[in-house]
Order: sequence, then C-alpha cells, then structure tokens
Amino acid sequence: MASDGPAPPVLALPGPAYCYRYGGDFVINGHAIVVHQEGGQGRGTAWAVWDGAPAAAKYLEAAAAELLARHAFRCILELGSGTGLAGLAAAAALQLPTTLTDLPEALPALQLNIAANPGLAQLVAAAQLDWRDPGASPALQDGRRGGGGSGSCSGTDGSSGSGGGDSSSTHRSGGNDASSGGRLVLAADCVWLEELVPAFVGALERAAAGPADRALLSYQSRSNRIDDLLFGLLKRSFEIETVPLLPGEQPRGPIDLYWLTPNCAAAAANV
Repeated sequence: MASDGPAPPVLALPGPAYCYRYGGDFVINGHAIVVHQEGGQGRGTAWAVWDGAPAAAKYLEAAAAELLARHAFRCILELGSGTGLAGLAAAAALQLPTTLTDLPEALPALQLNIAANPGLAQLVAAAQLDWRDPGASPALQDGRRGGGGSGSCSGTDGSSGSGGGDSSSTHRSGGNDASSGGRLVLAADCVWLEELVPAFVGALERAAAGPADRALLSYQSRSNRIDDLLFGLLKRSFEIETVPLLPGEQPRGPIDLYWLTPNCAAAAANV
C-alpha cells in the first residue's frame, strides 16, 4: 500500500570508519560496551551505530582525567541517543549519572542496550526528549529555565532503563561532587536533515543553558548547506572550539569534535 505522506530522505552515507561489532569488543575504561544494531532492516537510523558515537567515546576515555579535573560536571545528558553507545561510553569513562534521550520510537533500542550493560545500570537511565519541545521532557525537568542553577539531569517520571542516576545520591569522580556543577551535554552525529537543525540547536540551547554546562558535539560534515546552517545557529548561543586529537587517541576518520560553551559562561571567563 502506498504511503500518503512524502517519502523519507534517502541517506547516501559511506560505510563506518570504526570497525567494531559492539558485542563486547568496544571497551571504555574497562567496560565492554554492548549495543544491539538493526541497521538496514527498515528500523530507522536510531538502530545503527554511526561513527560519531565511537569517536566521542574514545575521546572521552582519553580525556577523562583532564575533564574531571577542570569541570565539576554533575551529570551527562545525551541528545538523539539512538543505540545509546556514546552515552553509555560516556558514563563508563566519566562515572557520572547519565540520561540517554530520544524520540518515543527509539526508546526500545535504548532500553535494550541499557539492559545489555548491567555494569552501568546504577548510572544510566533513558527518557523521551523531542527536540521540538525539549521542555516537556522529564530529562530537563530540573527547574532551570535558561538561567543556570543546579538540579538533577537524570531521567525521572517517565524515564526508563535498568537503572538511573539518583539525584539525591552523591557520585564522586575525580574528586567532583555530582550534586553540584554543570551538565555535560553530548550529541553524537545525530543531525543531518536540514529541517531538524533549528530544533536540534534549540534543544541544545535548553540542555546546556547554565554557565557551568558544556556540550560536546561529534559531527560528520555531509553538506555545506547543513554545515552553514548548523554552525551559524550555534554561534548565536555558544563559543565553539575544535577538539584536537589527543596523544594515543584513535584517528577519528570523517568525524570532527567540538566543545560548545554557552555564551554566558564565555563572557564571564573573559571578564
């Protein structure tokens, strides 16, 4: 039966640069990260691992000690998690409460993959988050309205998964107390359609609004037009810093990493 709606865009993308099976061979900070994929079976992009996820994961593993020494991150929030590989790996690398988010139809993939990593069950939860209405997500119901402040960024009241970060508990990593400090927002190769770029940037602005918040964007350029739109919008709210390859870090192939600092924090640092 023919569909009444327009056909979805066809993604003509190259094969993966990272050759892992993700059945236990992808190890971050001693944790074998397991994710199930069903790419190529009509399940959508959320059921496949894209190169941005392992690139971000390997960087966070290599940079973990420095990041924990420089930033008092209290938690991690991943946008457009898909299989959840990047968020699961971030939880393993930094040992911080982590919330994986995506649309409702992607939550089964997240639930399956959280359950496949019981060693991270006390740190990781999943929650629905629609970029077009990020404030409705339980992952962002922490009392912040664009002006900073502290609170939990774990999925609650509708989150799912084997476990989850408990905002009332104290998770220590590198001497940092997770009950204070900023949120690390992670976005790994999750936007390539032009019509979704403004919504993605809006969700990123909402998630990383506080002066102590930072966002790590793992991005593969596929279109100059999309690049110009994305980075043009990001520059309105963030200072953008390209992340160099660290000594011993695996080459990132087509992926570029960027640190995004809210303009309010960048302005304060320059005073």
